[in-house]
Amino acid sequence: MYLYFMIIYYTLVVCLINIKNIIINMKVYCNVDEYSKLIEL
Repeated sequence: MYLYFMIIYYTLVVCLINIKNIIINMKVYCNVDEYSKLIEL
């Protein structure tokens, strides 16, 4: 039972870290996109 909880906890932590990285990557991508629009102007 304890092992089961550890596996669930570990999976949740990994998912949270991945979601955080995806959000950061999207922010960076959006910033780059806005920056290139500024350059085109």
